[in-house]
Amino acid sequence: MSLDTNAILERLKAQAPALRLELQSGAGDLAIKAEPHDLAELMKLCKSDPELKFECLASQTASHYPKTETTGEHFKLYYHLLSHSLKHQLVVVIEALGSAPEVDSVVSVWNAANWLERETWDLLGVSFKGHPDLRRIMNPEDWEGHPLRKDYVIPTQYQDIDNKPSEIAESFKLS
Repeated sequence: MSLDTNAILERLKAQAPALRLELQSGAGDLAIKAEPHDLAELMKLCKSDPELKFECLASQTASHYPKTETTGEHFKLYYHLLSHSLKHQLVVVIEALGSAPEVDSVVSVWNAANWLERETWDLLGVSFKGHPDLRRIMNPEDWEGHPLRKDYVIPTQYQDIDNKPSEIAESFKLS
């Protein structure tokens, strides 16, 4: 029995009324937005509930939103869940505030989260509490910073290797 996002939200609210969940739309898709402190409980429920049965964490990623005049710096984390057996899917969005965000790891729910969370930490600097091995996965261990943050400054040199932008790269800069 395939469920749409609205039905999944209603099921989650019925099973765990204490969770603060809301429907969120964007780019033509529906998602469920949850609070960071509810993440671990929500994900365990998504996997274990027999009417939801999300066996697969297909992807987990994040976006960085720098501080503006109207908002503080924050990150949005996106979890794409699949139920192969029930043929439905879900996107869960978590908003983590500040320049050093930390959310619970979901490695204990899906082993696939191990490398996905490491990648998000390495490239964006989001830390995952309870992760068994949170270390760099894309960049060298001695790399400084997190390259997918909007405020990241690309180093011009790394271990005596010149990394200055080429003329071609410079021509693509926005004026």
